[in-house]
Amino acid sequence: MPTLIIGLIVLAIVVLAARKTIKDKKNGNCGCGCESCGGHCHDHK
Repeated sequence: MPTLIIGLIVLAIVVLAARKTIKDKKNGNCGCGCESCGGHCHDHK
């Protein structure tokens, strides 16, 4: 039973992290500093 609870907690953390990453990518944020991304993750207007 404790293994199941810990597994569900870990799964919830992974799902939340994945959702944040997807949301950031949709908003044009590559998750790194702009100086290191080289402009390939979002448009520079």
